[in-house]
Amino acid sequence: MIIKKIKLFFISLRGQGNKAKIVLNSILKKPVLKQPLPKPGERFRRRKPTFFLKNSLRKKREVITGLDFNSLSLKLIQIRKDSQKKEIINLATKKCLSSSKKDISQALRELLHELKIRPEHLITSIPRHLTTIRYLELPSGKKAEIKEMVSFQAVKLIPYSREEMIIDHQIIETNKEGYSKVMVIIVHRDVINKHLEILREADLSPENIKLSSQAISNFYFLSQGEQNTVNESPVALIDIDFSLTNVEVVFQKKLIFSRSLSLGITHLLEEQKGLGGETAQGKWKKKLINEIKQSFAAYKRERKNQEITRIVLGGSTTDFPGLDKDLREEFSLPVEIIDLFANLDIAKGISPVQKIEGKEVSLWTVLGLAAAGSKTDVNLLPLDIQQEREKESSRKNIVLTITLSLIALLLIFTIFFEKLHEREKYLDFLNQRILQTTPLAAQVKTMKERIKVIQNRLNEEGSSLDILSELYRIIPKEISLTVFKFDKDKLITLKGTSSAMSDVFKLITVLEKSTYFENVEHKYAKTRRGKDITDFLIYCSLTRTGGKKH
Repeated sequence: MIIKKIKLFFISLRGQGNKAKIVLNSILKKPVLKQPLPKPGERFRRRKPTFFLKNSLRKKREVITGLDFNSLSLKLIQIRKDSQKKEIINLATKKCLSSSKKDISQALRELLHELKIRPEHLITSIPRHLTTIRYLELPSGKKAEIKEMVSFQAVKLIPYSREEMIIDHQIIETNKEGYSKVMVIIVHRDVINKHLEILREADLSPENIKLSSQAISNFYFLSQGEQNTVNESPVALIDIDFSLTNVEVVFQKKLIFSRSLSLGITHLLEEQKGLGGETAQGKWKKKLINEIKQSFAAYKRERKNQEITRIVLGGSTTDFPGLDKDLREEFSLPVEIIDLFANLDIAKGISPVQKIEGKEVSLWTVLGLAAAGSKTDVNLLPLDIQQEREKESSRKNIVLTITLSLIALLLIFTIFFEKLHEREKYLDFLNQRILQTTPLAAQVKTMKERIKVIQNRLNEEGSSLDILSELYRIIPKEISLTVFKFDKDKLITLKGTSSAMSDVFKLITVLEKSTYFENVEHKYAKTRRGKDITDFLIYCSLTRTGGKKH
């Protein structure tokens, strides 16, 4: 379970690619090929995201279990739902040996064992004949006010205390004047308690208990799809079941009338024991049509201006061929037989026809429970149990949130430290390369410094070469230099000989005219004894421009 949650969490890490894969595999204790370190000059390459949780990306499909049971039979169905379709994955019926709670619970346990299931989302129903339904017109359109009014009025309708009743309601319509037509459903608490005890004995806990009539009408609305979202006129729904027959009238996607008839397949079986098959069937048909007449008459008394325009027949219709024709002739209304499985997929190996004692039983109610789910206004589950379930659900959500938060925190730290570890390895790699290149770098540095010195010398204004070149250009041919000094203060010393004293003065003149020299100073000029050679010593300075023109 934890691994599943971790995988679901990783859906949010799609863009992390390799990092998410590393962390998941480290949690699952599986080896993983990590991305190699880059070479010097390369960057880390981000790999394309790998969607390694393809199965987890699929939205989980919800399985709803519908359970309809009474003292004579059990009917269970499981429908797997997603945004695309509804599929029946389990369907079974079973006859109860007696009406005792123990026998019904035992039959239910056996049915669950045969199907090898443990329902998670369970919705059950209370038969219409065990409830009291009243339609009230209340002077309000606000839900909170209507709820208080219903609770107050219900005590007047039934001779029981408020604590002895389970009450719920559904708003049928609200007119322009602010009055609301409300269907009030009242069930004695003992009925609900017995219902819950039977389920408890089978280790089951429902999340919703519905009225069987609403399950029938809700499934009819679903079966119509978008083609008939709002009925233009009232439609009668007749569901023939194993122990009873339900007569409902719906209008504008609301249940506006319901009645339960104590006339089902079991009564036909009893008739057949004393009479022939065809005779018993004919007698049963007459009784059914008569009961439907009375039901329609009761409806007309409540809804005088809303005539029934169509009859929809369902349930055990195959046992009564021609019943639709008889109803059409009797009431002069169009009659159609509903195909309960028209918009449902059925898993392989499941039969849509279920029989008890050789007779087909109706699946209309149980289909309505599972197909419609919990999304209706009425829930006959006691309020204290509903609140306890909400608390339990909240506790589970808190625990789940904390667990996922801790997992998320763990993953964040894991990714962080994994990244830090990769950086450290990369730094080690760089340090090794630095150690390898340090000697070469030192050599390059020395060569660079030497080149810089040479460059500076070459770029220095008034260099020795420039001075020598200038002296070579301007010194007369009669002059011979024996000493040339150029110190750091740019002081130049010239010492040499000439054939005549006049040549020395000529040298001084050309030095003073040169752009390279200034402050020319004649220290001495001596003629050697007995020789025509004059020795001289001259000092001068290099000009600031060093002979350069600006």
